[in-house]
Amino acid sequence: MDNFSCSLDHPIFEILSNKTRLEILRMIACEQNYGSRIASILNISAPAIHRHLKFLSQEIKDDNMEDFSYIKPSYTTSESYSGHKGAEATVYEIGTKMYFSFALYPNFIQSHAFLVGAEASLNENTSNNLDDDIQGREKHKNLSSNRSIEEYSKLFNKIQEKNEKIRDLETQIMNILEEKNDLMKDIDSSIQKSSSLSFDERVSLRLMACQGPVCIPNLPELLRQDVEVTKKNLINLKLRGWFSKFEDEVQNGIKNIPEVE
Repeated sequence: MDNFSCSLDHPIFEILSNKTRLEILRMIACEQNYGSRIASILNISAPAIHRHLKFLSQEIKDDNMEDFSYIKPSYTTSESYSGHKGAEATVYEIGTKMYFSFALYPNFIQSHAFLVGAEASLNENTSNNLDDDIQGREKHKNLSSNRSIEEYSKLFNKIQEKNEKIRDLETQIMNILEEKNDLMKDIDSSIQKSSSLSFDERVSLRLMACQGPVCIPNLPELLRQDVEVTKKNLINLKLRGWFSKFEDEVQNGIKNIPEVE
């Protein structure tokens, strides 16, 4: 598994298009959480929140990735954050680490999803249940607040250093995307010069250049094209020498195009 997907139908879009699900993910990423508490904070009915939790915790299957879920159950508890006993609830944590990017430019559009790891426990030292968490907070009430503030300040500064590095990298990415956009414009002109290419072949060559051979298995989906038509076009282009510099990669990509069930 490459744990890399370039499909424009990637299930991450179902998260990005729903503000409530994004809010739920943000809350669980900040601190392990459970349905009724999330419902109370977001002022949304508990049944609605539980439907979102069910969606977010379902196993996602992707041909290019290991199976994963956005969140996963961590443990169950009957202790609320207020300290009162209540009905047993499932506490959730983030289920996987993923990086997602989406670029919309005049000469191309692309989305990439990278699955970093299946396990993404936010804190290995997190208490096994909220009872322990509440008792722990009581035990440490008398610790010096100055010590806590000093530790927070140090960690805060380290995180800001990481944020600055991320912003620098994002600037580099934007510059590279601008260069790619210019090259895609040039490759369009190059493809248009060949009168022997059909429309489908030109689009295949364009997508191949934009996405790279790694995305060949997604071409039928990206082109909204029959699998056999896509394979036939790629094989014809290969035989005519268009892929002579990376023929093995293309051949492997063609082999990995999913068959129609």
